[in-house]
Amino acid sequence: YDNPSVAISPFIDFHQMNGTRDYTAFLALPACIDFMNNNDWKAESQKCKEMILKYGPILCDIIGSQPLAPLTSEFFGQLFSIPIQTENPLELQKTLFNRFKIELPVMVQNGRIYLRFSVNAFNSERDLEILKAAIITLNKEGVIN
Repeated sequence: YDNPSVAISPFIDFHQMNGTRDYTAFLALPACIDFMNNNDWKAESQKCKEMILKYGPILCDIIGSQPLAPLTSEFFGQLFSIPIQTENPLELQKTLFNRFKIELPVMVQNGRIYLRFSVNAFNSERDLEILKAAIITLNKEGVIN
């Protein structure tokens, strides 16, 4: 913030240069596209979406919540957020990780709390069954309502 030469605006000075440019992501892009093409990524993505379609309503029902948008492929990709109520979102996230070995964001947005789960090619229905069991347990314990 102590730039001796002000360019067009302080905003640009504060945010334009963020250190050494790392071109790794740009250089890796062709290999990523090849990987996706060679592994039928569209089919993998569709499997993930089908798991969201299956487990989204189940998880909402467990805690008596409603999806933010209709559960159709028009409104989501491979992730789903469930509005929840909990006294301590950070503690819930730690509990999911430490007790159940689940890495899951518990996000606070505009005063509301959400569990957000995403499914990728490395996930299976077993992973979502583990999440379901954890949410049932935490709901019974009153941690999630």
